[in-house]
Amino acid sequence: MEKNTKTLAKYLYSKGVSSPLKLQKLLFFIRYEELKNKTTNNSFFKKNKNFQAWIYGPVNFVSYRFMQKLFMKLDEKDTYILSNEEIKLIDKKYKKYFDKWNEYSPEELIEKSHKNLAWIKARKGIDPDCPSREVLEEDEDFLKFKNENN
Repeated sequence: MEKNTKTLAKYLYSKGVSSPLKLQKLLFFIRYEELKNKTTNNSFFKKNKNFQAWIYGPVNFVSYRFMQKLFMKLDEKDTYILSNEEIKLIDKKYKKYFDKWNEYSPEELIEKSHKNLAWIKARKGIDPDCPSREVLEEDEDFLKFKNENN
């Protein structure tokens, strides 16, 4: 099993996340938790710049493109579902983060992600309705949210 965001996207899909929007927000918050809790050993993410500042919040473009055929129903589901063994292995690292953030609706996840200082900084000067490929720096701002104490 490869340790990358494509595999994490398959993991989330295998755990029942069937919305591309929710899947992307969960990836963002899983990365946030990983950095906040300093559990980056054996990470499935790159060291930095994993997300772009899209209109509805951070998006991991690599996994988004990878899952696009599935969500457009141009590809079979079975190639995106991990085995129980693979799920259990990833659960050891990410299940607590998944469980915490999966409770939220897509709308709540969007709202929360829009308060992330790294996302706000990456979208600075961009109209709220305009697309952006600006990347989020995974620095101290990545771990902070506007009007919240984390």
